[in-house]
Amino acid sequence: MIRFLQVLFSERMGEPFTILHSVSHVQAGEHAVEVLLLRVQKDPQETKGSGYSVFLEWITVGSAAGHGQERKYEVRKRRVLRGKSVPHYAAVEPQGKGLMVASEKPFVFTHVDGHPVEQPEPMEVEKTGLDLRMRDEM
Repeated sequence: MIRFLQVLFSERMGEPFTILHSVSHVQAGEHAVEVLLLRVQKDPQETKGSGYSVFLEWITVGSAAGHGQERKYEVRKRRVLRGKSVPHYAAVEPQGKGLMVASEKPFVFTHVDGHPVEQPEPMEVEKTGLDLRMRDEM
């Protein structure tokens, strides 16, 4: 039996990437695919260390067709996070509600749908003896 596959989604995604995870689900009655991409790129904002940053790009691809139309997919939402180390683990939660990231260094959202995200001011954290001991053991 010979089957022909139809391309439902094709879009240039920029710099090379690795697909870390994807989840397919139904959202508001339409099929959606959440895809988590990993990029390591030279970052002009990174003046300390290696000069490279790690980017996670979380895209939602959804069906753009109405009833009776040809099924075609497009990017519905695009979110970019930046960090300083490659995550040990990263995945999209079921139903595309959030991300799970395990990394030595934190990731922060930088853009949502092409718009920069304002970063909140860092909170002052009181250091306790317990925190110091935990750091010494690492």
